[in-house]
Amino acid sequence: MENIGLVPNYGNSHAIWGNAYAINNLGDIVGSNMLNYGDEVAFFWSKATGVKRLYQARGGRQTRATGINDVGQIAGYCQFPDSASPGTLFWRACLWAAHTSIPQSIGTLPNENILSMANAINHSGEIVGQSSGSSTSHAFLWSAGKGMIDLGVLDPNGFSNALGVNDAGEVVGFVGVPGNNPNYRPFVWTKAGGMKDLNHLIPSGTGWALQWASSINTSGEIVGYGYLHGQIHGYLLTPVP
Repeated sequence: MENIGLVPNYGNSHAIWGNAYAINNLGDIVGSNMLNYGDEVAFFWSKATGVKRLYQARGGRQTRATGINDVGQIAGYCQFPDSASPGTLFWRACLWAAHTSIPQSIGTLPNENILSMANAINHSGEIVGQSSGSSTSHAFLWSAGKGMIDLGVLDPNGFSNALGVNDAGEVVGFVGVPGNNPNYRPFVWTKAGGMKDLNHLIPSGTGWALQWASSINTSGEIVGYGYLHGQIHGYLLTPVP
């Protein structure tokens, strides 16, 4: 086990704790640190550089890095200034082209435009996450060529959040219905088949009630958690040849 440390002191600020969220195949790590005055700042770590604070947006403040691919692109979410309301900051899913660059906002979905957050990025630079409005939140897939695509929901009044994407552009996450006890279900989304409930893709009578899908690899294997005979367990789903 290795302690990757905290971001260096900056002015009167110092980091008090940190969390690593993602690692690429080169061993580069991204995450965020909490500063002594309450702000969260994103970081990049490699064996060559150590831990480095990522740049914030011009006029922005807080940042969090949640995904990194093998070409060094970093996804996360950042605070950006509101040009229509000076002094106001809003959260947007963002992309750092490299650990030395200033982040760019990748926007929001048209009907869920209050805030957005990015959760993962693949080798092609496709990003997945969630875009939220006043009453709804939808999972999205973003690419530089097509912008942000709404992945939809499984229930008319429900919400969705995308947590993982592989190099084929297959996306996993979860859906739910708002309430005190949301009924979460995991989904897999493909360009050809759209969004599907993973509970409908496993054999019946297994005793599983799957809840979340957290990640998908290049082989299409999916991991997450669910209830097995009423108890919470992690799972691995392997596609049938």
